[in-house]
Amino acid sequence: MPLPEYSVQFLDDDALIRFVGDNFTQELEHLKRATPSAEFADADDTSDDNRSPSYRLFHAEYAEVNRTLVSLLCLKWILDGSYEIFLEAQPLPSRLSRQSFDDLTTLFKDWLPSNNDVYLLLVAIVVADLGKDESLAEEVHHRNGLLSSTKLNHDQLVYEAAKARLIPCLEALQNSERRDVVCGLDFAARLNIPQLAQAENVPGSLSSVASFKSQTRAMHLKFLEVFLDVAGAAAQINYKESFTMTEDVYQTYRSVMKALTAFIDVQSMTEVQSYDMVLDSRASLIHSRGGERLLMSTQAIDRALLRLVCMGRVADAQLAKTFADAFLNLGDDKHDLIVRLNAHGLSRGDCTVLPYYAPAIFAKVLKLANKPSNQQEKDQRWLRLALFHVMRLLSRVCKRKSESENDEAALIIERDMSFVLEVITGTSFVQNPAVLDNVQLPWEK
Repeated sequence: MPLPEYSVQFLDDDALIRFVGDNFTQELEHLKRATPSAEFADADDTSDDNRSPSYRLFHAEYAEVNRTLVSLLCLKWILDGSYEIFLEAQPLPSRLSRQSFDDLTTLFKDWLPSNNDVYLLLVAIVVADLGKDESLAEEVHHRNGLLSSTKLNHDQLVYEAAKARLIPCLEALQNSERRDVVCGLDFAARLNIPQLAQAENVPGSLSSVASFKSQTRAMHLKFLEVFLDVAGAAAQINYKESFTMTEDVYQTYRSVMKALTAFIDVQSMTEVQSYDMVLDSRASLIHSRGGERLLMSTQAIDRALLRLVCMGRVADAQLAKTFADAFLNLGDDKHDLIVRLNAHGLSRGDCTVLPYYAPAIFAKVLKLANKPSNQQEKDQRWLRLALFHVMRLLSRVCKRKSESENDEAALIIERDMSFVLEVITGTSFVQNPAVLDNVQLPWEK
């Protein structure tokens, strides 16, 4: 079902929500059942005035429905230049600048030359998170003859579902259109772009997307979809605007887009060089705010610290210094962490670990530290101590079974740290962050 003859920016918010509700019924059912991101799973309910997008459609709150619909509303606000609506509640120090918003609008209009391109992006947004529904996972396993023990992440699941032709809105597209949207799903199944933005993954993660050269429209749709997914990420907290596409976040994702373009299209850069473009961008951002220059290209210690501040989404000089203080005081653990964060996952002698959910753990710690208090100095000491123990834990997580022998089958071993969120939200961690030292890692049992 194509959009009306006029483009999305000329629909009011309610009309766009109704259009999606009327034409993507099966996809929305999957999103109603989808498991929300662990980082926002305990977010406050947004239904105070019963006007969230999910409530408007279903008279109930569904986290991933809200996230998807707010992402689509962000598309509308970007295309029609609604700067004030897009960032109404963003705090002033980190608010997206007018210049950056205008650059974003220009980018979207350049890469979406027709109303049909806008519709394809709308489809890409709607289907992106369908893999978070366990019932779709069961259907994919049944249709493809996969064992139930076969572990796929949600990006891989939705790609497998698309290949199995289980997503109605994709089947309604013309062949060339469907191919471009599915190509974007294939890309996401191979490389998680937000993980790259946060230095959560590793240079070796880029190797799997080297073959996407010349897929111009597919890559444009994927990059724009990621921008919108990030813009709507906090829909559970605030559904009235983009709470998360701040100036720092925008600059980070522009640097990621440039790094990936350099690696895929130009193909004159290695995985490490492209990855380091993202780290360089973070170093420049912190330096512009008064922080010390972090020379990641010359010293392993600087590069390891840059990965940590990327995982922590650090953008100001003071917080960068707090991270550095915690890191530099790790003692013997510091050397181990430097070695482990500088492994690239590109060869048998360079195996490494991807610490899945590490950014969410740092975010939760920073949220705890930002709670109102009249004891600023004590709060800073607590934050340094908490970061110290998170980094010690991270060093344990990133340790391979045998570091003297590369005896594990994969070059990159993904380890899920989401279980740590439960520990961090408990009272014992607030009282004594050292409890992380005694956390049992599931793969060591």
